Amino acid sequence: MTTRLLVFCAVLLACATGLHAEELVVRSGKAYRGFPRRQGQEILLNEYGCSAPEMTLGVRRLRAIDVRETRPWPLEDHLQRELLELGPRDVARRVDLMRQAQSGRQKAWTLRLAAEILAVDGKHAEALRAIGGPGKWEAARRGNPHLDGALSLAIRRLLRFESGGDRRDGAARLLKEHGYEAGPDVVERMVRSLQPDRGLVEGVKLRLDADGHPGSSYALYVPPDYDPLEPRPLLVVLHGGGMMQAVKKAVRGSPKDALALYQEDAARLGWFLLCPQALESPWGSSRNLGMLEATLAEVQSLWNIDLERVHLAGQGGGADGAWFWAARKAERFASVSIATGGKPVSCPSTAQKTALWVYHGEADEVVPIAPVRKAAEGLRKKKGDFVYCELPREGHGLAPAARRDMFRYIAPKRRRRARTAWPRGSFSVPSSRHAVEAFGDPAAAWGVGFDTELDAAGLVDVLAAGRTDAEHAARRLVDHHVGERDVLSKDVRAFVRDKSKPLEARVWAAWLSGRWRDPQAINELGDVLRGSKDTRLLRFAAEAVGRIGSADSTQDLRWALADISKRYRSLKGNSVPFQEYERTCRLGATVADALGLCAQSEDLLFAELEENLVRHVLMDRRPVVFAAQNGEDPSEPRSILAESLARSYRRLNAEATLFAMLLAAVKKDKRATQAVRRGMRRGR
Repeated sequence: MTTRLLVFCAVLLACATGLHAEELVVRSGKAYRGFPRRQGQEILLNEYGCSAPEMTLGVRRLRAIDVRETRPWPLEDHLQRELLELGPRDVARRVDLMRQAQSGRQKAWTLRLAAEILAVDGKHAEALRAIGGPGKWEAARRGNPHLDGALSLAIRRLLRFESGGDRRDGAARLLKEHGYEAGPDVVERMVRSLQPDRGLVEGVKLRLDADGHPGSSYALYVPPDYDPLEPRPLLVVLHGGGMMQAVKKAVRGSPKDALALYQEDAARLGWFLLCPQALESPWGSSRNLGMLEATLAEVQSLWNIDLERVHLAGQGGGADGAWFWAARKAERFASVSIATGGKPVSCPSTAQKTALWVYHGEADEVVPIAPVRKAAEGLRKKKGDFVYCELPREGHGLAPAARRDMFRYIAPKRRRRARTAWPRGSFSVPSSRHAVEAFGDPAAAWGVGFDTELDAAGLVDVLAAGRTDAEHAARRLVDHHVGERDVLSKDVRAFVRDKSKPLEARVWAAWLSGRWRDPQAINELGDVLRGSKDTRLLRFAAEAVGRIGSADSTQDLRWALADISKRYRSLKGNSVPFQEYERTCRLGATVADALGLCAQSEDLLFAELEENLVRHVLMDRRPVVFAAQNGEDPSEPRSILAESLARSYRRLNAEATLFAMLLAAVKKDKRATQAVRRGMRRGR
């Protein structure tokens, strides 16, 4: 086979399977950029970069045999896309990518790839040379959880500690043993981000600088496999819907409209999706821009977002808002995506600062296509990093083919001013004054700056505020104000029931009621067990009921028991995410323990425990999806649940057959089997 034929075959293969733009060099030496695809013996190169085969505008036909070289363009996108697909221990492919980065003079990517190779093979000679020798490698590795598996595992264990004081002491050990320098601002924000439920939450009220932006709210999609040690990309979407004719400045669209367009792809990629609610129309108003800044700052404070991969998108009226915002803040975004927007605003300037994707339907009768097409032609002549997607016969809206092209283009994009090839998590940015005012000072969870002179009333006020120092207030109330419980307990009980109170206030009020063994708190705790969906609050309430030991709470606990099983069985799919499995097991264990302390021995109760926790959870045949490298091990929560059940059976004088069934349910798990036997040996 001749060399030319080999090149021809390689070109055909690349154009048939590639998902990225290419730079094609023909015999004359001229280079063309765009998205290629094969058609027979030809390559159809869309010079606007669009991957949708329906688009015919800007398509150049090249004979495949005339193409002497193809190379990914831009190279950074290719490296990012490839890296996202690699397994953590794929050294060979990383070496190949490192060589490509070196050849393309991508120093930042060379250093990252070399470090990732050395994290698996610490003596890899080529990677050591690339990073600058053993000394540079040791300096890069020390204190970096991305490169030190033992440190990563230790941090994840630290984040599971219930007490801020325990986390403070654990962080000090990590600093001494691993050189990990994260203080309370990082650690406590990671802990806080693990507590809310994942998935889609709509109608979230803005808390950061809420007084400055009254009435602000947003919808947020949180990836189910979110890990606070791994910053995730964020797509900010401005919903469509322009000004209503009858009422000036009234808003017609909503986040729900935007979610329907973007959520499926955001979920597939594991991204956060943020959809703010416009305060008025149009999006470019000063009220909206201030609210957008505050909303973005809130999400970046509460979740670990990759600041190098924050993307902006808008459709219809939202596209006009995206043009307007990008004209002022383009350098903050990894990409800006415009779908069926009006006249482009500062299009050349925006394209110089960030990746730009623009779409318009040829048959759009709402917004004229001519200004958009003209702007796209100008960008094509400048050979910038952009995509223009125009689909024939499509009207106003975002066609599925266009949406696929958009995510194909923006998926690997990073902020152009990124200084390294590593993610840059938002938790690396210290909490702002507004964030501290809204969510509390993370250092307070470690007891830093806590006012030790507060009297009982002052501690109750701190608890009611539900900030990061609520735990310290609750613990001090237990330790130092025993004689004032009768006076204080009424307010504390009210916090448990009051849904308007911050979650931290309700959680630690429930905990305090249990430590005080306040029998009058049973009704409030029962309301939580029957009405709350927050797993942490439910667990603290169930533990408190168990400490109080009141038989009056048995029915509330049994209701919670049935609800645990119902929610677990309602999980969609053929597998269970580790986080859901762990939450279910830990909550189930707490409820089982509480029942063992409160209830009386009866056949119906044993049947409910066996049906809801043994059959529906421990014996569930769906596999648990977990990441061992992240310290996730289903055996741990399974063992906790199994031991709690055995302990409760023992307290309630269960028959031997129930212990045998429990052992049979976990027989394939040695650790859980040992946990059952421990529970059988321990009484009250």
